[in-house]
Amino acid sequence: VLPDPTGGSGPAYVFNLAGHLSRFDRSCASLGFRTDLVPGALEQGIRKVIRRNHPTEPSGLRLFAVMNGADDRSGDAADVYVFLRSLRGYRLDRPYRLAFAGLKRSRDVGLPYDIKAMAHYGPGRLATRDARASGFDDAVFVNDNGHITETPRASLVFLRGEEALTPPVADGLLPGLTRELVRRCCCDSGRYRWQERSVPVPAVAMMDSALLCSSSLGVALVRQIGDTVFPHPERGQEIVDSFQHLSNAGRAAWSDIVTEIPLQKAGADAGRPS
Repeated sequence: VLPDPTGGSGPAYVFNLAGHLSRFDRSCASLGFRTDLVPGALEQGIRKVIRRNHPTEPSGLRLFAVMNGADDRSGDAADVYVFLRSLRGYRLDRPYRLAFAGLKRSRDVGLPYDIKAMAHYGPGRLATRDARASGFDDAVFVNDNGHITETPRASLVFLRGEEALTPPVADGLLPGLTRELVRRCCCDSGRYRWQERSVPVPAVAMMDSALLCSSSLGVALVRQIGDTVFPHPERGQEIVDSFQHLSNAGRAAWSDIVTEIPLQKAGADAGRPS
């Protein structure tokens, strides 16, 4: 969620709201969670939370479905919560250094990785903690076939020659919504061909540059993965700058995926923040 880019009292902008709602529904269905929300109710709730909180800086939207019963076979519907939080301090002001996570991901064990589930957060948090203890900023997960997947908080995109290369969802990762925006940046530049295919760990050393992308992080440059320091960070920085420029332009740049939400006027009784 971005505030009025002019700094005035204009509307807030939500990127790919339809995509987030679709992924939320798909994740609930995968987990067997039922919600009693009528069509359009969750979107209206999101709009209400944004209007009442009147964001003045980039913020992250979080949707949670929680089963409060001891047994989800009870037939009770899940409770749905909408959170809005500032993203100040979430992103480093320098390129990231990533370590390989010690625990490999198995595509055949546990919940699928192509859904949003809190069960994935614990292993991700432990991997991040271990990476930081080793002097890195975050971790990169590798699956049991030795292929790169993602980090605990973001998708990965590699640049090599004229290719922008990203791991396929089938390798065990979330289909990132911001990754799709990076695809558009790369293709619109005319410089890169977008490719989704497996990235074996040894192939990392052959890449020119690398990027992290997520709804909370935006797009950030990766300087190093494991022992590999990427030789052409300037190429990744061009994509970072292009993404930032388009994001700041808001609806003017990405009118097909930007939802405009008018905010309550300053001084209006917005009630208790939600």
